[in-house]
Amino acid sequence: MTVAALRWLLAEIDTQGGPEAARQNRLDLPEPARPTGISFSAVRAWARQNGIPCPKQGRPPGAVVAAWKTSTTPTPQEGPTPVATAPAPVVAAADVRLKAAPEPPSIAVGQLLKWGDDHQDPDVRDQAARARMLLTGLRRRHAADQELTAITTEREQLEQRLAELQAREEELAPAKPKRKRGSYVRDYDVRTVRAWAAENGVDCPRVGQIPKRVLEAWRASLPQAG
Repeated sequence: MTVAALRWLLAEIDTQGGPEAARQNRLDLPEPARPTGISFSAVRAWARQNGIPCPKQGRPPGAVVAAWKTSTTPTPQEGPTPVATAPAPVVAAADVRLKAAPEPPSIAVGQLLKWGDDHQDPDVRDQAARARMLLTGLRRRHAADQELTAITTEREQLEQRLAELQAREEELAPAKPKRKRGSYVRDYDVRTVRAWAAENGVDCPRVGQIPKRVLEAWRASLPQAG
């Protein structure tokens, strides 16, 4: 890259948001001028035909362009010169293939959150804060569900034990004698007491049970046994 091209690239980055926009892959840079005689679309088509990884946009890698040039350069030989030789075998261009990105290594949740908290990108810090809040909510809900399950199990066990104790208590308790209804005999005549109360001006209801005070007054008026 020439000094002029580098200056143009830095100015374009500053115009579109600076280094922060570049780190977040938010730049929309125009395609740089390509070398004379090279068609990027032809290079990409040749790479696809030969199974060589090549970006679908932007300038193809230099190694891919070099392999394409090698495959399209005619070989000197006797007789009519062919327009282009056959494409180079895939094995010969294997050294220019881009390696597939490896799987990210596993990392503990605590370490990942700490990395997010210490990151210089505010978006990453916000994601770490939201993830920490969600994890806290999940832990609380998990603990509550575990406690509810334990309470339900213990309650069922207590109810079963209580039923067993009540059944055993009924087996051991002695039978209670049954009271016979109608065994009580009055020692007075209701009509006699009411007639005495009416004659002596004692307030007594005409129906229902005779009050105790009326009965005591009536008994007191009876002649005492010698």
